[in-house]
Order: sequence, then structure tokens, then C-alpha cells
Amino acid sequence: MNQAANWQALQAQTKKKCADCESSMERAKKGAKTTIRTLCGELEISRDYYYCRGCGKSETPLDRRLGLTQLPHKMTNELMLEVAYYGQNQNSFADASDMLNRAYKMEFNKETVRAVTEEIGALVFEAETKKAGHALKNMHEIEVGPEHEKRRGVLYIMTDGASVNTRAKDENGSTWRENKTAIAFTDKDMIKRKDGSHIIVKKEYAAYIGRAEQFRGHVLNAAINAGYGKTRETVIIGDGATWIRNMGKELFPEAVQILDL
Repeated sequence: MNQAANWQALQAQTKKKCADCESSMERAKKGAKTTIRTLCGELEISRDYYYCRGCGKSETPLDRRLGLTQLPHKMTNELMLEVAYYGQNQNSFADASDMLNRAYKMEFNKETVRAVTEEIGALVFEAETKKAGHALKNMHEIEVGPEHEKRRGVLYIMTDGASVNTRAKDENGSTWRENKTAIAFTDKDMIKRKDGSHIIVKKEYAAYIGRAEQFRGHVLNAAINAGYGKTRETVIIGDGATWIRNMGKELFPEAVQILDL
């Protein structure tokens, strides 16, 4: 059975019931077309519109059955993840749009790339914020094994902040905010070059625009993911800022703090 026949069979099986009032629906339009973008290209779907005499609502039951009503940009979730990857990986949303157009042979304008990237970014940030809050709330439950069971090595935590001008104003009317970042890695995650320099091949990353009180949970979560509690030493490298020193003493009291000149 070809793809078109599959869609027709599925549509025939879909119950023509109103999602709101469960009344029977009457067909108002046949064969209305819509296009969904996927990783394999554009997929055109023909489906019928139905009208509910009970509540006056019109809908396409096949869209509901296939989950198309939950695709805000008419693209699959897998493709939205790809768009977000290009959106955050290029210098601009316009550059990301050009890359996507070449890679997938479909039209992606820069505003769509921006919208998808920001929406997925917001979901990721929300999830990371929950993890950060959980890590702070359950600091006492972090598994710290006995010294003889810890593997030899050092966990490094490097953190810093830089002021950036944003569109959002704070309570004082200023648009300047501090973007705080941190990376955590162990000495096992580094490769030494012949010239004596090092490459960090694996690291946990955290970033936050705002105050240290909210950022510290993100730092703790990154450190845990990188192996905090399982290495014999913990080292914090910073520029001497008060918020870095205080955060280090609170979250990692046993750590050695090193001033990064």
C-alpha cells in the first residue's frame, strides 16, 4: 500500500467526534491540503474539515489523530531540534537559515529559525533551572565516597562573568546584566599537546544572565555531572570576584581556590 493510501485509510478510521463536546461532526470541506516539513523533506497531507453542530467548532480530526495540531511551525519535533541546533551554532539566524536551506533543500527564513531556537532554548533553560534547584535543595545528599574509593584526579571548576547590554531593564532601569558562565571538567578530560598546552575534550557547561544566587545551582549541577564527589581534589579557578569566592566556600568548602591572573 502506498503512502497516499495509508493516509486515506487512517483518515477513514479516525472518529469524527468533536474534541470539546463529543458531538458528531459533519464534513464541511474535503481534501484540504497542508504541508509538514520533516527531516526527509516536505510531506503533503490531504484531509477533511468537519463542522460540529453542537458547539460550532470546526476542526480536522486527522490532524488531531496525527498530532499535527501540536506542531506550531508545521515541522516535526526532530526537525525543530535540528533548526535549533543550527540556530545556536551559527553567527546569526540568517547564517543558520542559509545552512538549513542548503542542507535540507527547504525554505527556512531567519525569523522561523529565531522563533524555533528561542522556544526550544526556553524549554532547555526551564529544565536546567529545575535541575539546578534540585541540586541546591539536596546538597546534603550528594554522593561523596570514602577517600580510598575516590579515583585519583582533580575536578576543575572555572567560572567568570561579563557585562552585556540587553533589551530587558532591571528594577533600576538599567539594561546591563552580567552573563555568568562556568565549565567543569577533570584532569582525565584533558589531552596534553606536544607544545605543553592542553585541550579540554569533555566538559560540563553552565550559563546564566543574572545574580549569583540563582547561578550557583547551575554551577553545582554542572560540577555534579562532571564528577564532583568522585575525585580526590576539587579546584576552583576564578578572577577573585567576591561572588566567586563566596560561592566556592558555600558549595565546595573543601576546594582549593586559585586566582586566574
